[in-house]
Amino acid sequence: MTPSTRRNLGPTTLAAAALLLPFVLSAAASASAQVQPSETGSPARASSTVTASASTRPPTTRQTNHALLGADQVPGVTALAAADSAEAAEHAGGKSVKVVSASTPVTLPDLGVVGVTWRAGSAPGASIQYRTLDGSTWSDWAFLELDGDHAPDDAEAKEAAAKLGGARDGSAPLVTTDSEQVQVRVLAADGSTPDDAQLAVIDPGTSGTSPQPTAPTTSDSTPGTSTTPGTMTGVAEPVIRTRADWGADETLRDPSEPDYGSVDLAVVHHTAGSNSYSEADVPGIIRGIYAYHVKTRGWRDIGYNFLVDRFGRIWEGRYGGVDRAVVGAHAYGVNSWSMGASVLGDFETTAPPDADKQAIGTALRDLIAWKADVHRFDVLGTTTIGGVTYDNISGHRNVNQTECPGQYLYATLPSLRTATAALSPSAPRYAGINRYATAAAASAATFAPGAPVAYIATGASFPDALAGGPAGGYRGGPVLLTTRSSLPVDTETELQRLKPAEIVILGGTAAVSDAVRSELAVWAPTVTRVSGADRYSTAAAVSARTFGTGVPVAYIATGANFPDALAGGPAGGFRGGPLLLTTSATVPAPTLTELGRLNPASIVVLGGTSAISPEVESVLHDYAPSVVRVAGDDRFATAAETSRRTFSPGVPVVFVATGTNFPDALSGGPMGGDLGGPVLITRPDTLPATTADELTRLAPGKVVVLGGTAAVSDAVSKRLYNYEVPPSP
Repeated sequence: MTPSTRRNLGPTTLAAAALLLPFVLSAAASASAQVQPSETGSPARASSTVTASASTRPPTTRQTNHALLGADQVPGVTALAAADSAEAAEHAGGKSVKVVSASTPVTLPDLGVVGVTWRAGSAPGASIQYRTLDGSTWSDWAFLELDGDHAPDDAEAKEAAAKLGGARDGSAPLVTTDSEQVQVRVLAADGSTPDDAQLAVIDPGTSGTSPQPTAPTTSDSTPGTSTTPGTMTGVAEPVIRTRADWGADETLRDPSEPDYGSVDLAVVHHTAGSNSYSEADVPGIIRGIYAYHVKTRGWRDIGYNFLVDRFGRIWEGRYGGVDRAVVGAHAYGVNSWSMGASVLGDFETTAPPDADKQAIGTALRDLIAWKADVHRFDVLGTTTIGGVTYDNISGHRNVNQTECPGQYLYATLPSLRTATAALSPSAPRYAGINRYATAAAASAATFAPGAPVAYIATGASFPDALAGGPAGGYRGGPVLLTTRSSLPVDTETELQRLKPAEIVILGGTAAVSDAVRSELAVWAPTVTRVSGADRYSTAAAVSARTFGTGVPVAYIATGANFPDALAGGPAGGFRGGPLLLTTSATVPAPTLTELGRLNPASIVVLGGTSAISPEVESVLHDYAPSVVRVAGDDRFATAAETSRRTFSPGVPVVFVATGTNFPDALSGGPMGGDLGGPVLITRPDTLPATTADELTRLAPGKVVVLGGTAAVSDAVSKRLYNYEVPPSP
């Protein structure tokens, strides 16, 4: 958020954050500082905040208000440069403008914050300009941005307006250092004069040197900060300087309990102004912004959740707990679903030096990665709020009409997303050196010894194993894989651990030889082969051996390919119905015979009309009172839609496997059916949007990757981790 033009401002002037909403210019009522008691019942977490001494008294903040006068009462303010007149006319909807009011020159403290407010609606399209006196020279007039969307959402806005006696429009706060005086003027269309226009001058006081980082402590909270004990994350909490460190006067803010929402995305801001401030200036700058938001604008507290300076230091903003979802006042319309991090400085007109850019980028990366881990949002994903979809790391300009966070900072957001995602932990992975070892690892992680059954299928092709997914999920046993001629050592080891009551071979001797059957006899008292003349009759035979008549559902998928059928495995096991196969054009006789025996309450056709024709769907209506087709634009969308129609939000687990091959996903069928969660599929290196959307809807307690990094990359696994919604401590 930056002034639309800035010329010859003088080396000591900084334009600070413009958080604008109509409120009466008034000092907030004093109240005792409220520190929330730490919660009990959870283990203390290590805190990496930097804490000032609790006995340190915050600097005294003073504010004076100066009424603006009619322009004809203030000498030397009415002349307008052509460029200023043209820009102000744009703000006024193309109408000609003139200077309608102005302040007299006002003396400034060494570090000051100034801003202009007036009765809301009394001067639509007005513009504010300012100039500062440095030594004996006045700077040129420059614009202050008006940005009503950089503000609280409706509840806090209405509360503040009612409390302070009416809504006010206003300017951005302007931070000045070492200027002697400031003067402001209002440009508006003829006949549009701001009512009760006031210039607020805030002296944030002075404090000692900035606190230095200290070793993490085991305290659950710091003065002025409420945290959630027991917040355990895979990303280290960065050093965060507390409100006490920047000298927050806790009697200024609203003493009531903060509002809490959710953190589904991070919004990056800048405060605008000079980028040459010193380390010692920063606490005063933040105090000035705080006082302007609370005393001048009437907000409950400073608008931002966090602030970052050019030295790479992170500062706590709004009160309520750095690891909690405190509702801020930084981006109107999304405050309740976001965190706001504002970088001190101007990134619209000036590119930062490389050292500053690196320090700022590192601080934002570390802060957002940690918050994303705490609140589990995917930094490479998107969030839809009120019908609008935002990147989960967005600039303020993506949310509201503003230049914030400036073109140079905004240009770094793509690399910031990538760097932040790299810090995320990975989702747990069930994998082995090959498909046989992966299936064994998945079984070992899911099924206890003494399982009632284990299904054995060839790992060389998919058709026979597909029907084992619902059967295994329904009966509570895995699908393990074998070569045709010998039992892999990983499969053998898992059978030895599993000690199943029965082993069922899926498919004929061309798929799994009798030699393998003999090896299997060592590991279970009963070994049975279920097969048919082809894949269709084998699937029908597995169904007939597993499910009784009157099942609630039967799933139908093409036998020519695997993707659509993979999603039917956990769905069938969970709901208690089989997966049967068909050709695209006709329903094989074994499938029809089995449907006649099953007498299902419904039939679900998996896949689009290119996989299963409308003619086949029409035939199926003779075998169930309800026939529904579940399909998406591609295999990923079909799997997601199958999940959506089967599983409710809050599932205990979601399994994710590559959609480019079948073996890894096969093992997920019985596990998903048994545990009550779907198998979703992904590309190896990118997470499809439909899969991400379904993960968001499901809000699973756990996400498990099936297969190695060649099947599902570590980058995708890191994204998947952030869709977990672990139980609250």
